[in-house]
Amino acid sequence: MAVEAVDRLVEEQHARVAQQRTRDAEAEALVARALDVALALAAADGLTRAELAQRLRLPATTVLRLLTTLAAVRMAEMDLATQRWTVGPAAFRLGA
Repeated sequence: MAVEAVDRLVEEQHARVAQQRTRDAEAEALVARALDVALALAAADGLTRAELAQRLRLPATTVLRLLTTLAAVRMAEMDLATQRWTVGPAAFRLGA
């Protein structure tokens, strides 16, 4: 195998490793944000999406995406009448 081909394979491998590290860092940041939302809900008696966004200094669309994901696994829930989000029933199992 020519030296150029080996160099190209090494560069491609380095690029794949760098991409994986980027994905890992993004996943870690996403988990941290979701936990920030859950902790903010636990510290309050219900918050609107706008209140959460303001407290966490995150875009409202990001907060909505995180809340929707948390609600899908019952870690958060919204009162339809008040539009306020609270800790969901699954969150209490973590403390048990």
